[in-house]
Amino acid sequence: MTAREKLNRLIDDRNRANVARRCGLKASTMHAICHRGVEPRVGNAIKIARELKVPVEWLFDDTADWPPPSADTNGPSPIAHLSTAEKINRLLAERGWSQSELARRVGCSAAAISRGLKDGAEFGSLLAFRVARELNVELEWLLDDQQGWPPIHSQDRGFDDDNIVNVVRLIVGALKRAK
Repeated sequence: MTAREKLNRLIDDRNRANVARRCGLKASTMHAICHRGVEPRVGNAIKIARELKVPVEWLFDDTADWPPPSADTNGPSPIAHLSTAEKINRLLAERGWSQSELARRVGCSAAAISRGLKDGAEFGSLLAFRVARELNVELEWLLDDQQGWPPIHSQDRGFDDDNIVNVVRLIVGALKRAK
């Protein structure tokens, strides 16, 4: 099985651009690797394999067959920094939910979720609160780009005044840094 065939089984078309972005590659580069069989540079091959959690040797060994062996035996490694959008996308993937499903569950339009997940965009505080509650994660963790993976789950799915005050502080801090 070729690297191109393996990549196409590991990544569906909807997620190819996201995988490219998380690997620091252009979407066109990932497209060339997956669709035209262009051989990636070594550094890019390592980034792709790490992102897909498969050994780089397996990915580019045409004699190795499906299914892929796990690249790590101790579970997924922690990731230091993730944006709110990256966290939400990972949580959706874990649950097998689409953006439309999340929108239905939090009571907003799919377009509102999509806008909030675009690079550099932010959810309004009420929508962020609803998303965090539905995904059962701490709101502070969800909004803080300095916190990575794995998620900090909400213990009781309840949000008290202290949580709201902390969120307001995070939002104000982010706005000050953006100026």
